Formats: sequence, C-alpha cells, structure tokens
Amino acid sequence: MSVALRSRRGAEVFDMVADADQLDEVYRVFAEHLQLPSDQSWRELVRKRGIPKSVRERMPPLLCSLPPYDKDDRILSRRLADDLRRRFPKDVLARVPELAIRRGGGLLILNSQRGARHLEPWHDEHGRIVALRGYHPGTDNKYKTTAGRTGPKLHFAYGVPRSEIADCPWLFTEAWMKAEVAAHALGCVAVAFAGVQGPTSWERALAVKREIAPDAPSYVAFDAEVWTTKPHIAKQAFTLAKLVRWREGRLAGFACWETPITKGAPAQKGIDDAIAAGLDMQLLDWHGFAPVMDRAFKRWRSRVAA
Repeated sequence: MSVALRSRRGAEVFDMVADADQLDEVYRVFAEHLQLPSDQSWRELVRKRGIPKSVRERMPPLLCSLPPYDKDDRILSRRLADDLRRRFPKDVLARVPELAIRRGGGLLILNSQRGARHLEPWHDEHGRIVALRGYHPGTDNKYKTTAGRTGPKLHFAYGVPRSEIADCPWLFTEAWMKAEVAAHALGCVAVAFAGVQGPTSWERALAVKREIAPDAPSYVAFDAEVWTTKPHIAKQAFTLAKLVRWREGRLAGFACWETPITKGAPAQKGIDDAIAAGLDMQLLDWHGFAPVMDRAFKRWRSRVAA
C-alpha cells in the first residue's frame, strides 16, 4: 500500500545543518526502537559484504525499517509512535521527513522506506543523526532518502579519536558503507556523499574540514571505475580534486587499489569491497596517481573499457 502525501516546503521542513540538534533528538528515538537484529546485521555486513570483524565492531549500528503495510508492523509502529508523541510536540513531528500526521492525529511512519533491507543513520561532523537512508536492493532506486528536508547530505565517519582528526588523512567517497569501512579499516576520517555528483555537498564537506582539520591531506576515494572503465566517473573525481585545490591551496590525492576487470567492470569496485577482499590500499598524491590514469587512458583509447 502506498500513501499519497503532500510535499513539505519552506518553514515546514527541517534543515540538516540549522536543525541538526532537533533532527538528532528525533532520530535517536527511531534508533531505540528500530535496532537491527544481530543475525540480520551479521548477514548484511559479513555474509553479503565480507567486512572484517575489527571494522564491523566499530561501525555505528544499522537500523531496521518496517515491513510493507500489514498487521505484523502494528505493535512496533504503535510503540514508536507513542514514544515520539510523548517526547515531541505535534509541530515538531510534522516536520520530520519519515513521519506524517494522519487525519485524526495518528502518525504514519517510514512511508517511503517500508520494506527497506536496512536504514543507514547519516551523521554530521558532530555525530548528530541528520538523515536516514534506506537500502532497497533490487529496485530502480536502490538507495533512498525520504524527501522533505533541506541542506547538503553528508556522513562523517571517524576511524580515529577526535583528538587526531587534524593529523590523519581525509577521504571523500560515495555512500555510508564505504565511508564507515574505509574510516575504521584505514584509521582516517571518511566523508560520504550521496552520489559522485554533488557540488553543494562537496563545498560543505570542505568547509567543515577547513574548520576542524585544515592541514590534513585530502584524498578522493571514488570507485575503481575512475581508473578502469568509466571516464565520466573519472571526470567527477577530477572535478572534486580541482575543488580541493581551489579551497585548500594544494592538490588532492587519490585512493586506489589493483582490481581485475570482469565482464567490463572492476571486480572490487568500491573501497569497501577492496578492503573486504584484503587488497592493498594506496593513498597516492597527484603525481603518483598519474601513471595509474595513464594506463586507463590507453585502455579507453583502445576501446577495451566498457
């Protein structure tokens, strides 16, 4: 069952920067009720993705969603709704993207996220949850964030104590899982974007970095398609690297790894895939990355790439 909802605008929506404290308070209540069962977490992180135990144990927990509308979800939905109503006034709940107030005062919860395999809690630079992103494998829109909020969407993953974030590498990647795995496996800060195209999010990420870690080196950590099969992804990576140079006054580096090409695609595409496979990770400066890209250009010119 799908429920039609009117879109929120202007003062009716939360902003992920200005209203981060309020969003975090609400989403912490979601997290209390929607804990992903340990066996489901194990299947997702270990059996499906092969994430090492040392990394897995330091990642923030994924959340579960609610099943498609049927009687099985009623008890959990009612408990969550009752708890939210006890803690927050109606005008606050009406602005939360994952909630809608029905006629009669009831709460509709996670309408667009029903049936998601799990929910990712996206944290800002202070660790506040500012968005929930659903994972819907097998659909046209595999990763889905509920509409009805403003501001650049970023996730900050800290693989080192906060006292060390100014001295370790900063990696800029795409997707929550890649940032979390990279941060805890490599001992760095990893910032996730919702996709490889996102100038507004790029600017916000670099502004935060200039404020809290201005001298830390920056690396672009997009998928292996950058130096293997997809020139248009390489273009996005170089555009971000160029923005780093404009904002920081120095060249960005690149994270890369050796991976075979199978059926026109890299076998270990994402940085999380490469880490799970035990591949050696290289953080190369601009000049060290040049020979890697030279090989890619030769492949593209010879029409070997997909």
